[in-house]
Amino acid sequence: EEFLNAFAFDYPRARRAQPLEPFVAMVPAPWDATRRLLHIGIRALDAPRGVRPALNLTFVIDTSASMFAADRLPIIIEGIRALIPQLSQRDRLSIVTYSPGTRTLLDQMRGDRRVFIEAALDELRPGVAEPAGNGIDAAYAAAGRALDPAALNRVILVTDGDFNLGAASPQALEARVKAQRERGIRLSTITVGLDSPANTTMRALAHAGGGVNAFAADAAGFQQLVNEDIDRGRAVVAQAVRLEVEFNIDRVQEYRLIGFTTAA
Repeated sequence: EEFLNAFAFDYPRARRAQPLEPFVAMVPAPWDATRRLLHIGIRALDAPRGVRPALNLTFVIDTSASMFAADRLPIIIEGIRALIPQLSQRDRLSIVTYSPGTRTLLDQMRGDRRVFIEAALDELRPGVAEPAGNGIDAAYAAAGRALDPAALNRVILVTDGDFNLGAASPQALEARVKAQRERGIRLSTITVGLDSPANTTMRALAHAGGGVNAFAADAAGFQQLVNEDIDRGRAVVAQAVRLEVEFNIDRVQEYRLIGFTTAA
């Protein structure tokens, strides 16, 4: 499902009278002409044009030894570097790592101070594994120091799926993430590494944080995911959306969901 979510689907534009526009398409399955693929999507109203709100962006990055590969930490560094020209003095950028140890490399750095941001990126190197929960807590602490209801407050967790929670249980960590979401700080998760396994913890944290869980195969994809996450926060038309699909048993013998579903 991470690969499916990496594509930009050209759904019909939503109308002001209907802020959520559904999309349904059915096509033959490429592997079996007797089967069909049913694609259901929803597009919300586009974000208003003009100057975006100030950005309070915090990356919490896994720098464990498994992140050494070229499709992991290097694409994160290159992807963040590509975002720098989009930042201005109104924006704040923080970078927290959790291996080895928990370190805050940038703490609410102004977006136009590019030399300092570049220097922090140069310090990103793989090391010994450390519990991710410590890094998430440090990231929320950094984001909270510049929390502004008028800004886009985002924490983005990036890892290859080799996830160590430490002493915290998944339920306890999700509860902390939900509490921060209620404060106005949303969490998204990005998985890197072409051979990384699907991680249910990453999905659950993103769901609890009001964000998305996606996969980045390269630096361009990483930058695109971050930009899309920022754009999503510019025009929130619903806090939750639910789809109900009923199949006619006289026409449909069986079906299979591709991807995953989560309960609200």
